Amino acid sequence: MILIIDMSSNPLSRWEFVEPIRKIVKDAGFDCRIEHYTKINATSIVKYDRIILCGTAIADNEFLRHDFSWLRATKKPVFGVCAGMEVIAKTFGGSIVDTDEIGMIEIDTDDKLLGKGKVSAYGLHGKGVSLPEGFTETASNGSGVQGMKKDNIYAIQFHPEVRNEKILEKWLKN
Repeated sequence: MILIIDMSSNPLSRWEFVEPIRKIVKDAGFDCRIEHYTKINATSIVKYDRIILCGTAIADNEFLRHDFSWLRATKKPVFGVCAGMEVIAKTFGGSIVDTDEIGMIEIDTDDKLLGKGKVSAYGLHGKGVSLPEGFTETASNGSGVQGMKKDNIYAIQFHPEVRNEKILEKWLKN
């Protein structure tokens, strides 16, 4: 069972950022459940096999005020998308930086999950991250870190639900 975490403050954002990820997960053959980030803690994740932290609207940053310390202790595979990557970076000691990307972007990557060389992706964010200690950068562009990983945690700044569904499908089946 996959836990999909809704990171938004506005319920309408669920249709743009969460439901497309739910569809990818279901179409890949996995059962899933959506929960809001304010309801998640170390004990509530026990029954799930994998965790996805979704993105949210560009000006919605309420999630950055929440405690996600359970991420440091979990051994479950975690995949962060945009806001999810920001939460992961902040939780592991990275910092949040201002950057604006809206629309199609090119990223440079040499990663098994993301691909090799230049990859087109959809970016929609006003924030980015500095790479936390112990993480490996998996993708970048002129705006900064676009992907990172460490052990069981994988995160990307762009939105695979818009154009790169195969990335999420590969992660689910890995």
